[in-house]
Amino acid sequence: MRPHFLAIAFLTIGGASCHHPVREDAGANGLASVTGIVTDAASGRSVGHAAVRLDPIHTDGNAAADNPSGGSSSTDNSGRFSIGQLSQGDYALTISATTYNSYSTSMRLSGSQARTLNVQLRTTARCIPTPAFAGQISKKC
Repeated sequence: MRPHFLAIAFLTIGGASCHHPVREDAGANGLASVTGIVTDAASGRSVGHAAVRLDPIHTDGNAAADNPSGGSSSTDNSGRFSIGQLSQGDYALTISATTYNSYSTSMRLSGSQARTLNVQLRTTARCIPTPAFAGQISKKC
């Protein structure tokens, strides 16, 4: 059996040494993530190519102290999405897709939280102009 060694880096500044361990676990980095699945509310089928945006909400107007990063993604053919490397803070989530009503919500993420969402989108009502009488047109929805 071969012995296993763990390399540890030391940084010396002015006679003091600091140990900086390498983090292998993504959740240990203190950053949050949001993942989920987007489906059609009526059929339950996955909604591919939906746009997913996560924008920071600045609650106190101080950009320096309250400056979480946002992110964007799109769903794959299975309706799945993932946005990672998110700072702690408040966010507005918006999901939109062609022929669907947009979905919006707000959330607070903390530390290395991993939030999972299941979102159902409803199709937009389409109105079809139909002839009524004597040159008037009505809309049938």
